[in-house]
Amino acid sequence: PKLAAAKSQGVPTMAIQPVADKLIELNSPDGNVEKAEQQQQEKKPALADSQQASKSSSDKTGNPLDSFDNPKVAKVQVNADIESAKFMEMQPGVSSREELIQAWGKPAATVEGDEADDKLVYQIPGVKQVDVSVDEEDVISGIVVHLEKPRKISEVAKELDISRFVAVPIPDEEGEILGQAYPERGLLLSLEEDTKDLRVTKILLETLSAEMFRLRAQYDFSHNYERSLADLDQAIQLDEKDAESFWLRAQYQDAMGQTREALKSVQKAIRLQPTKAVYRLTRARLYAKTNRIRTGIDEIKE
Repeated sequence: PKLAAAKSQGVPTMAIQPVADKLIELNSPDGNVEKAEQQQQEKKPALADSQQASKSSSDKTGNPLDSFDNPKVAKVQVNADIESAKFMEMQPGVSSREELIQAWGKPAATVEGDEADDKLVYQIPGVKQVDVSVDEEDVISGIVVHLEKPRKISEVAKELDISRFVAVPIPDEEGEILGQAYPERGLLLSLEEDTKDLRVTKILLETLSAEMFRLRAQYDFSHNYERSLADLDQAIQLDEKDAESFWLRAQYQDAMGQTREALKSVQKAIRLQPTKAVYRLTRARLYAKTNRIRTGIDEIKE
């Protein structure tokens, strides 16, 4: 619940810098922070998530992480290869309660929720416990895999074949990282608390979320506008009423010199949330940039 509560529309300004500092460490290959810092400083135009995918360790026997099913492509492009992950053939948003019980058998325990989803608890060899949430329509809404002991985040990411994706930090209000998400897979890695090492304690599977793609664009400290715009397009595709994504897209489009397109995007954000002042101020600024200064002044007065 603590991790889920941190998934918000944004974080306080005081939290931004700690998150920025952590991003390099979260996305460093095999935990090599120095190498990641060097790549960050070079700011190469190539996308960070377009590197060749490393070989999966699925040939290891007895590893419960082998139960994760992650589709692969020969070449990863911006926001290509998007599909929520599966665990032991169960996929949030797709698999049903009936399919779960047929495949896994009866759960060790069931916790029925009055207003929340039901939780089915399974004891799976190789992990401490697996919790499966089932919504009111009897469709799996989420899966939480509790690891037997904390594991290095670089090891888990490699075995799940998600190292090629750029992670999204999930901070608390002070900017401390509670976990990191991989939007292309609907995966969240919950990190051990009160430790300097990045070690995973739980793996959460969810349906694909517009919020996760939007948050990655929001935390684009490397100014990779191409990837951020692709993330926002994906967020809007998942949730066409996500006003925040339209507003952020307007800012990135403007930064790339696409001011008229940016104006169209912020108009859509305002239609969804007419009273949000920051959206109106953004539109006023864009009016001024397109030589509609009087219209922009009137917008500010309103």
